Amino acid sequence: MNDCKSVLSLILLPLMVQGQQNLVPNYSFEEMISCPTMAGQWWNTNHWMNPNDASPDYFHTCNPPIHVPIDNYFPHLGVPANTFGYQEARTGEAYMGTYLFHRNNPDKGEYIQVGLTESLMAGVRYLVGFHVSLADDSNYALSTIGAFLSEEQISAEGYTRFLQYQPQIENPSGNTLTDKENWVLIQDTVTSRFGGERFLTIGNFRTDLE
Repeated sequence: MNDCKSVLSLILLPLMVQGQQNLVPNYSFEEMISCPTMAGQWWNTNHWMNPNDASPDYFHTCNPPIHVPIDNYFPHLGVPANTFGYQEARTGEAYMGTYLFHRNNPDKGEYIQVGLTESLMAGVRYLVGFHVSLADDSNYALSTIGAFLSEEQISAEGYTRFLQYQPQIENPSGNTLTDKENWVLIQDTVTSRFGGERFLTIGNFRTDLE
């Protein structure tokens, strides 16, 4: 068991106007640049970005079965079985994984970010949702994961810095995400006040003191 991390995997990030198309490109991470071969290769899935110096993990069925000794430097990134546990993809063959809390470094945070296919419109109500599942080898669970919509890309230098923004969509503080078997939906609606939001960032925007 790894006693210093909590990992939630993210999949299916719909951001949509009711009755219209999903505005999140590659929302289930199926569009692959190349098969992930080691940890931190978030760039192997199209459209997704890393807003700080952290290293989210990309998991895909293309990763071959475990055939080498597994450790923290050379983890297996397959689907459904991988170094961090066993989890079927909710749809398709892939998902992403992020650190949301690290016991030995509580200011450490990983995020994933994507540019929407079009900007939000003022006064329009949007549905925002994503699914999470706690990694099997996590000894900790938390509730603070959210989605932040912004006009510009947000970023921070350094792996150990939280992005200090207020997410418009956030899991309720009393709803600790402990499920290691199922995908849990976090969903709400948001109305853009001025319009122009074009980027979506997902992660833990709170420190362990909040």
